[in-house]
Amino acid sequence: MATITILNNDTINKIAAGEVVESPVAVIKELVENSLDSRATSIDIEVEKQGFHKIKVQDNGSGISFEDLMLCTKRHATSKIQHVDDLYAISTLGFRGEALAAISSISKLHILTQKNTIGHSAYFEKSELVRHEKKARKQGTTIEVLSLFYNVPVRKNFLNEKTWRFQIEKLIEALSLCYLDVKWSLKMDQKEVLFAPVLKEATLEEKLIHRCQYLFPEEFINGSIFINAKNERFRLHGLITRPNLATKAKKTQLFFVNDRLVNTHLCLDAIKSGYGTMIDAFTYPPFCLFLHTPASFVDVNIHPQKKQVRFKEKGHVDMFLKMHIQKALIKDAKPLFTPSSNTYTNTSSFHLKPAFFETHEQEESMLDIKESVRILHQVEDYALCRHNDDNIGFLFCHLKSALEKKYFDLFQNRQIGSHSLLIPQEFHCHQKDTVFIEKNIPLLKTLGFILEPFGPKVFAVYSFPAFLNDGDINEYLLDLIENLKENKQKLYMENKKIMKRLIGKIQLTHFSKDELEQVVQEMIEKKIALSPFGKPIFYHMGTKELDKLFEKNYETTKKIDRMDARVRS
Repeated sequence: MATITILNNDTINKIAAGEVVESPVAVIKELVENSLDSRATSIDIEVEKQGFHKIKVQDNGSGISFEDLMLCTKRHATSKIQHVDDLYAISTLGFRGEALAAISSISKLHILTQKNTIGHSAYFEKSELVRHEKKARKQGTTIEVLSLFYNVPVRKNFLNEKTWRFQIEKLIEALSLCYLDVKWSLKMDQKEVLFAPVLKEATLEEKLIHRCQYLFPEEFINGSIFINAKNERFRLHGLITRPNLATKAKKTQLFFVNDRLVNTHLCLDAIKSGYGTMIDAFTYPPFCLFLHTPASFVDVNIHPQKKQVRFKEKGHVDMFLKMHIQKALIKDAKPLFTPSSNTYTNTSSFHLKPAFFETHEQEESMLDIKESVRILHQVEDYALCRHNDDNIGFLFCHLKSALEKKYFDLFQNRQIGSHSLLIPQEFHCHQKDTVFIEKNIPLLKTLGFILEPFGPKVFAVYSFPAFLNDGDINEYLLDLIENLKENKQKLYMENKKIMKRLIGKIQLTHFSKDELEQVVQEMIEKKIALSPFGKPIFYHMGTKELDKLFEKNYETTKKIDRMDARVRS
């Protein structure tokens, strides 16, 4: 086995360069990010022979002082951070102090810069200064990278020179979308392939769409939806496309975090979940999104090229993306039809979908029932029915008891229906209840609620029991959670107190005739007579009973008349 030795600086620098500078694209990215960190408003890039012959980046930023110029090609020399704690609050694009050191170790580097009144020109090879002279230019910096990988031929031979042109174009396109107040130009082999001017005195939406017009096809522009949303932690803006533009190829998918382009796999699942069933599971929507969050909430120090980041609270980021994409899509969607003026409006706090009970098999049995039962009217919680056979009389159905029985059975069979919210609703709770709710999310799901944590003391509610009005969700959940805390039994199905509190929230203020028929017919079909708590659901009053009632009233009236006559006499 060979003995352990300390590597020389040249070898160390080349190893480091392999981590930071894996291709011409990486070189351009590092140089452009330095220009952006210098607050440049104009960046021009020139590339020759895929970047292996020459890469030139010119900006009008703050420039580099002579002292910094002498240090810029040294490893771990940076102006972006001073202490280890700064790693967790990075607001600049570059910070490691390795880019120029790595680039200069595998190329011939020329820097021309002016910070104040004096300009400087410096030439570097293998990270060492070769020549320096004073030379004037306008404030800013020009960096030329010549003969990339000239001293590491194995690396150069491994890289396919035919593949980098496309990637360089995509990189500059992405950065130009992120920095709308910067003028961009890209020339490749002396031909201009990208030019993106600045639209001044315009809104964020106008600037973004204006920039996209120079970069993307008209189909993307016409089919896009602008998003601009924020909460206490996150701010999101950008363009998503309508569902009909989703394709099987992951094209035009750009995601920025704090003005840094990152791999889209970080957010793709959350974005697709925002579309839900609007797109096929195997298709992908084009998008260009920009997420901003406090630097302390994101760790960019996990990848040499900063292609990946790590969120402190990834679940909250996903929820934020999903929620606001859903909102934007729903707001943009046009109704499929306009209701006519005579459309029935249900003002009940309990809404039963017309097709809730319907199946083809049930329709036939309902026809038989309709021949024997007619719905006449609703009086408060009662449905008044009339049998077609005049000798049968009237039938009263206590609707609240019928619905209690229906949903009690569904609860027991764990078949409670849920209504999905198009836009998740926030549920705020006490801090002391947060852990309890998180532990009981599976239990709440069986009760018809689907929810997930969405921040401190906040949960996002996706679905709620079908018999509830969506305006009651918060009140209902608070009451349910308090009840669950009081009743510790795991087998909640056997706990009638919990069940009573659950279904006791059903409110009946108004029902349509069709809804009344569905409820009454189902109870009759299943021959259900009592609620879960022993209350009768039906009360039958036959014609004989009616006759007796009227006869009794008639006799009572006659007695009163006779008593009246006696008093007068």
